Amino acid sequence: MHATLTVDNIESIAGAEIPREDWDDFLEEFSLDHEGWIVELDGPGLEDLSSKTEHVLEMIEGDFDDDEGKAIVYLAGQAPIVFEEPVRISHSASEDMQDAQVEIETVTSTFSMRLRFPDLGQDLDTADEIGLPASPASPLDDEVGISDLDKI
Repeated sequence: MHATLTVDNIESIAGAEIPREDWDDFLEEFSLDHEGWIVELDGPGLEDLSSKTEHVLEMIEGDFDDDEGKAIVYLAGQAPIVFEEPVRISHSASEDMQDAQVEIETVTSTFSMRLRFPDLGQDLDTADEIGLPASPASPLDDEVGISDLDKI
C-alpha cells in the first residue's frame, strides 16, 4: 500500500524523491495544485522555452504503464513537452509553499521545472483571464473567519 499524496502532506515530501509507484498520483495532485503557476524550465533541448521568461502551467501527467513510460508537461500556448523514460522524479517546495520545483531525470538528462505562485498585484486582468485565485489555498481557508465570529 502506498501513501496518497495530498496538499496536507506534500510538505512532508519536500525535497524528496517520489517512489516510482507514486508518480501518477504525485503528478496528478501536483498538477491540480499548481495549475496556473509560473514555470521556468531548464534542461537540454529546452533552450527555446528557457529563453522566454514566463510560462503558465496547465498540467503535468504521466504515462507509466510500461517499463519506459513518459512524463508530459503542458504549458499554456506551447506544444506538450515529453520526457521519455524517466528514471527519477523529485520534488521540493519553499516553506511558505509559494515556490516549488520538480526535477525529472531521464536515462539521458535531468530537467528542472521551477514554479512560483504568480504575483497577481502586477496584472490583475491577466490573472482574472486565466482564472487564478487571489492567493494559494491556505489551511486556514476552511477555518472560522473574523466575520464568522460576529455571528456567534
